[in-house]
Amino acid sequence: MQTIHQRIKPVVNSSEAFTLIELLVVISIVSLLISILLPALGSARKRSLQVQCASNMRQVELAANMYVTDNDGWLTASYYSGKYYSYYLSRYMSNQVIAYPDPVKCVSWQQKYGNSPRISFSQANLWDKVNDQILLDYNQFFVVSNLILKPSQTVHLYEAKQKTGTTGYVDSAGWLQNKTDLRHVGQTANFSYYDGHVSSTSEIIGKMYTP
Repeated sequence: MQTIHQRIKPVVNSSEAFTLIELLVVISIVSLLISILLPALGSARKRSLQVQCASNMRQVELAANMYVTDNDGWLTASYYSGKYYSYYLSRYMSNQVIAYPDPVKCVSWQQKYGNSPRISFSQANLWDKVNDQILLDYNQFFVVSNLILKPSQTVHLYEAKQKTGTTGYVDSAGWLQNKTDLRHVGQTANFSYYDGHVSSTSEIIGKMYTP
């Protein structure tokens, strides 16, 4: 005669356990998803850095406009008396006079160059196409209203390459074709204009002055 323990047998449901093949399939799917998502996440992070850099540039442009308003239309030189333009605009960005306020630094700089930036934006040289001559030298102050006839079309600041032989600096001024640093997603850079707006593009803008 069977005891109650002999009559009741444990039932094992094989569907509750993963087979080796099922585990391998799951691992493969997860790996595939990770490989798809990681580049997208990386690209999204780079785009956010570009937006932050554009925001910094916009702050500098606003500071330049305030400087012009406070100084009867005059804008600071790119480099004067041993100081970058950022020194003269700093009190409009940080409430103190310092050489390199934070807005003049691009957050994507260190990713490319491996060092901390002191200044990432250069002022664009201006060219008078009518008289075929340079209109703005890097070390002279100038009256914006007299020279910039189409401010929405004329580049003021651009993201520049690291200056040769230095660390964390750019040339204070230069030609866009030679100095622009396309360091963002899709080989793009940020540019600000004399009317205050900022745009990102992969095309290096050729005309620096429109008479």
